[in-house]
Amino acid sequence: MKKIILVILMFGVWNSISGQTLPELQDEHAALKSGLQKVVLFRDSLQSRLQELANRIDREKAESNPRRERIQGQMATALSLTREIEELNRQISEKRKQLNRLEQKLDALYAAKIDSLQKLVEQRILRLSEKRLALSPPLKSLGFNLHTLLTIRLETAKDSTERAIFADYLKNAQKDVEEHLRKIRQFRDELETIAILEEKARDFVDETEDHSDFGLMAQSISSSGGARAATSENFTEQMANRMEQQIHASLVLLNQLDFHGQLFPAENWASPLDSVQVVRSREDQIKLLRIAEKKLEEIHRIILQKSGGKKH
Repeated sequence: MKKIILVILMFGVWNSISGQTLPELQDEHAALKSGLQKVVLFRDSLQSRLQELANRIDREKAESNPRRERIQGQMATALSLTREIEELNRQISEKRKQLNRLEQKLDALYAAKIDSLQKLVEQRILRLSEKRLALSPPLKSLGFNLHTLLTIRLETAKDSTERAIFADYLKNAQKDVEEHLRKIRQFRDELETIAILEEKARDFVDETEDHSDFGLMAQSISSSGGARAATSENFTEQMANRMEQQIHASLVLLNQLDFHGQLFPAENWASPLDSVQVVRSREDQIKLLRIAEKKLEEIHRIILQKSGGKKH
């Protein structure tokens, strides 16, 4: 909410930077451009008249008996036209400078508005991404026993029946692992997207607070009782609880994957896995999912190797 209010107020600040609103600046631009075109057309018409007059003067001078008084009158008119054209050229030059300055101002204003709209869209995406993630069903535990999986060897089966049982167990375990991998990767991708949007949100707040006007607005909004911070920590209580359930389920799964260090003896995960607090930050959440993903990928490779598929 704070971000949306801040962006809306920012529009007002940008609109009033020069004491004019955007529609007023656009109207001024249109009027100035139209006025410039009219002056240019008038100047061009005078230049045509001057050229015609110069041609007549040349023809008069070329006659066998030129009329001096007429030539002098034409030359006086030509001089007057020349001065008028010079004045129009000066006006045209000034109007073009004004138009250029106004276009630069409008360009900066449009750029600021586009950037603000992008920030607003990013905030909306962030809110929806957080809600979607919080409402996703928590990860389930593995549907097979990891210790049993590690002890299975098709080549040691006593007979074809036992071999079929082992093969079916491996097949079901493979499907289970692949489904967990799909969900964890989706969960991690969404968390990483949220993390990027949160970083942009923090940068946006920093940028606006660097500007005196924006800083005052940010302080005012922050001090209001109904205002909420612009990060994912400001879920509703229900969504926050759902997110903790997600993380707790990930921790339970990770505990299950790390079966007494048999599978990953070199993995050093010293943090207490039964504590949600240790993965409170977004970075810790992503790190947790990457570890779980790595472990599942290793289990998947072992299953393929045991079932005679692709090996290490």
